[in-house]
Amino acid sequence: METVINSQLPLPDDIDLGSLEYLFNPMIEVSPVAPLRFEIPPTGQETEDDESDLHGQIRLLQLMLNDALEKLSESNMLVGYQRGLLVEKNEQLKQLPQLRLWAAKNIAAEVDNKKLQAEVDRLKSEIAEFQSHWLYRVNENVKRFLSGGSTIEILAILDVVVLVSFLGILLWLFYTLTG
Repeated sequence: METVINSQLPLPDDIDLGSLEYLFNPMIEVSPVAPLRFEIPPTGQETEDDESDLHGQIRLLQLMLNDALEKLSESNMLVGYQRGLLVEKNEQLKQLPQLRLWAAKNIAAEVDNKKLQAEVDRLKSEIAEFQSHWLYRVNENVKRFLSGGSTIEILAILDVVVLVSFLGILLWLFYTLTG
C-alpha cells in the first residue's frame, strides 16, 4: 500500500519564534492511498492496439513521474540551500549583540575624538594669538640676536629698542605714581 505525505505547518500560537526549529521539522501526517491499478476492460478480444494503448499510457505516466521526481529533487536542493542560508543568518543574528556593543564603543570614541579635536583647535588658536602678540615677536627676535648668528637682523635691534623703551615707560610710570 502506498502512502502520501501531507506536510502540515504548526498553528501560529505553537510557533517559538526564538528557535525557528519549526521550519526544519514540520509535523508530518501520513495517510494511506489505494494503489494505482491499470485494468484492461474485458472485451473478450485483446488486440494489439489495446496493448499498445496501455503501453503508451504507462510510458506517459513514467514520463510524468520522472518529471515530477526531477522537480522534487530540484525542490529538495533548493530547500537545503535555503536551510543553509537560514543557519548562516541565525549565526549572524547571534553575533548581533557583540556588533551592537562594538558600534556603541566606536560611537563613544568618535564623540570623545571630536571633543578632543575641538580642544586641540582651541589651543592652536590660542597659540597663534599668543605668537601674534608683539612681546612674543620681540622675545623671538632677541633670542636670534643673542644667539650670535652671523647676521644681525634689523628687526631684532628694533624689537630690543622697543622693549627697552617699554621698560623705561613702565619705570617712569612706577616712579611717578609712587613718588
